[in-house]
Amino acid sequence: MIALRPAQPDTLQLRPAQVPAFQ
Repeated sequence: MIALRPAQPDTLQLRPAQVPAFQ
């Protein structure tokens, strides 16, 4: 579900707090 930022797939590891939707 990284349709919001396909260019930054590492955003989960770099900024997990920015994607609370996953948790």
